[in-house]
Amino acid sequence: MAVPAHDQRDFEFAKKYNLEIKPVVQYNGEDVEKIIKTRAYVGTGILINSKEFNGLEVHAAQEKITEYLSSKKLGRFAFNYKIRDWIIS
Repeated sequence: MAVPAHDQRDFEFAKKYNLEIKPVVQYNGEDVEKIIKTRAYVGTGILINSKEFNGLEVHAAQEKITEYLSSKKLGRFAFNYKIRDWIIS
């Protein structure tokens, strides 16, 4: 997903390669900077470090960001289904 502060696999990759880990979600005033020293923060909350989207709750921010990208013709809303092959033996 490329969000090392909020996805454990990305967090481990960023730690391994000494990449910057910048939190963008904060929950209930918690010190996210302290949390991400040891693990990814995967909870919901309010956006931080997100310019004009700061202060929005995660789900509301998803809609606003999608609208923003759509208006700039940089993205659009879509569903992605991950279908995996099954092996039956």
